[in-house]
Amino acid sequence: MRIFIRRRAAGSGKILAAAAAAAVFSVMLGVTAFAQVKTVGMVNDDYVNVRDGANTDSNVVFQLSSGDSVAIIGKDDTFYNISYEGVNTLFINEKYVDIKAANGLIAGDVVNVRDSASADGAVIGQVTSGELVTVSSVSGDWFGIDYNGSTGYIRQDFVTGGIIDSLRTPDPPPEPPAPPAKPASAGNSAGNSAKKPAPAQGQAASDMTPVSGDKYGVVNTSDGLNLRESPSQSAPVLTALPKGAAVDLIETGSQWHKVKYDGATGFVSANYLDVKTGTKPAEPAGGGGSLADSIISYGKQFIGTPYLWSGTNLNKGVDCSGFVYSVFRHFGISLDRTSGAMANDGPRVDKANLRKGDLVFFDTDQNGRVSHVGIYIGGGQFIQSSSSKRTWGVCISSLDEAYYTRVYKTACRVLP
Repeated sequence: MRIFIRRRAAGSGKILAAAAAAAVFSVMLGVTAFAQVKTVGMVNDDYVNVRDGANTDSNVVFQLSSGDSVAIIGKDDTFYNISYEGVNTLFINEKYVDIKAANGLIAGDVVNVRDSASADGAVIGQVTSGELVTVSSVSGDWFGIDYNGSTGYIRQDFVTGGIIDSLRTPDPPPEPPAPPAKPASAGNSAGNSAKKPAPAQGQAASDMTPVSGDKYGVVNTSDGLNLRESPSQSAPVLTALPKGAAVDLIETGSQWHKVKYDGATGFVSANYLDVKTGTKPAEPAGGGGSLADSIISYGKQFIGTPYLWSGTNLNKGVDCSGFVYSVFRHFGISLDRTSGAMANDGPRVDKANLRKGDLVFFDTDQNGRVSHVGIYIGGGQFIQSSSSKRTWGVCISSLDEAYYTRVYKTACRVLP
């Protein structure tokens, strides 16, 4: 199974709005609503269902992936009510969302804002009762808030708001009483009880059949195929196999095959692997090319997607690092989210030694720091999401253009 694909209900046409922080919030009947309160959460798992009701019996409208942002407008029991493209009747289970920023109201008459999370911090301003503040961090008993373009700190006691409670530092649990001493029983010393290994997830062991003879497998999807530790969608990804990659078959099953590829043994979805008979080719079968080629081919599908600051939705809108981050994430490759941090995700590469799949970085602000990133596709070209009015959105550009020659900063290699 390919990783990080949003699978949506037929005809839903719903993909996560990347500009969640700019969503328009409304009050809904039957839901604890937070009028005038902006709350931004981040999805913390993959294949997370977004439903049309606040319960597990309601219909799944579409799915979200880890790292996606959502705009929260209320809460109904254990479900957050989210807003998307003007639709305010969407719900997601609270355990799959981490609150990243939430607005609250000041509860004290006049509350000091300090430059550090301490009563000894210097007072840099004041907020008054009923004033709206955006909480973006927690430090002990203090909230970090956005204040005049920087971060200020106020005590948690002076902020109220429906979702704010999700950010509060919990009180420590009471110390449990010591258990009464028990006499040791013969033959049952602590730690000696044997545990049975957990069954493999996603497919019964009895469904797997050892392979005999000269059979091998060939990856049949241009999007690449994830090799996982166990036969489950939620299992960790060991590596991504490019289209045409030939693998050794160890066991086969109706849903998963156990294979060996380039020294790594794991499981792949049976839907995306063709079982063949004969001598396994030494090179990728069918001219499928490398993982870099698969990544580039996938990225090219989104040429024309508009530029959107902070966006990670390849169909709706992406910024430069959001484009690179989302393309590589599709192949199970985790990168940092910002261009500056991405520059440290792999070893540096000289411009003369670039190869397909390398990340190229630019100092577009001309201040000595990385501020833009793209994917090198060979032939002196790279694919990027551009914020230029001339080439707005996902496009292919040349490193030899005068502008990119002037602002080119460095490159790094994130593929093996």
